[in-house]
Amino acid sequence: MNQTRIITGLVIAFSLLLGVLYLPHSIILYIASCIVGVSLWEHLRLRFHIFISTSISLLVLLSLLVIPLNLLPLKTIIFVGLFYWVTMGAMVLIFPHNKGFIQQRMFWAPASLVMHLSFWAALVLILSPSNSYPLKSLGIDASPNFSLVILITLGALMDSIAYFSGKKFGRRKFLPNISPKKTLEGALISSFLTPMVVLSFLGLFFSPNWFPLIVIIFIACIFSIVGDATASLFKRIAGVKDSSNLIPGHGGFLDRIDSHLASFPVFIASLYFYELF
Repeated sequence: MNQTRIITGLVIAFSLLLGVLYLPHSIILYIASCIVGVSLWEHLRLRFHIFISTSISLLVLLSLLVIPLNLLPLKTIIFVGLFYWVTMGAMVLIFPHNKGFIQQRMFWAPASLVMHLSFWAALVLILSPSNSYPLKSLGIDASPNFSLVILITLGALMDSIAYFSGKKFGRRKFLPNISPKKTLEGALISSFLTPMVVLSFLGLFFSPNWFPLIVIIFIACIFSIVGDATASLFKRIAGVKDSSNLIPGHGGFLDRIDSHLASFPVFIASLYFYELF
């Protein structure tokens, strides 16, 4: 891990933590919309002409910024996202046999829109003014800002633990047709250690409903892997290592939020299922 990557990562983490905890919700959503717009552009440009990818991304960004939130079917978008990520979980396992289908523009463009808009919808629902304690049904009486930190931490820990444990203990390849450097040991260790760390922290400050919380966090962690693998799958088809070079040492915005694209909507959808039943 080079020095540029470490420094950039620390700056991003520190800025993100302060911003999420202390900025007004409207500003957080404005910044998040811009990040979604850039990540969408990075993903589309892997398959489409720069003019088309830029036009679609700008149109989506403008829509996110100006359309009143109460006019958007946010929960519907969340469950469409859940269906998409379950489907991509299966597609990741059978790649490259489905490469011809995935690289079709008629699949690529809708997939790009669903994966980004469902992530954005999850953010909006977490920060909703009518939702003072988004995770209250799980026994977590945390503010929307702190709830957002919890979800960000899940993906960040999954990525970090998988990377370092894979470096240390990795022996067997995990999804070698998609991301040859990832290891099965790294994926397994991160899938169990991340929930343990997060649950231990939450147990210090709250009185959680343990069983549903453990299940939902574990599901979100698994789909964090799916999100990362899905982004790698698209980049593998496009023949690139990174989605762009906008973030020194880290590639692009898509490379940084790929795991969150899946874990956010899946977490919120799982929470809704729990509250429903």
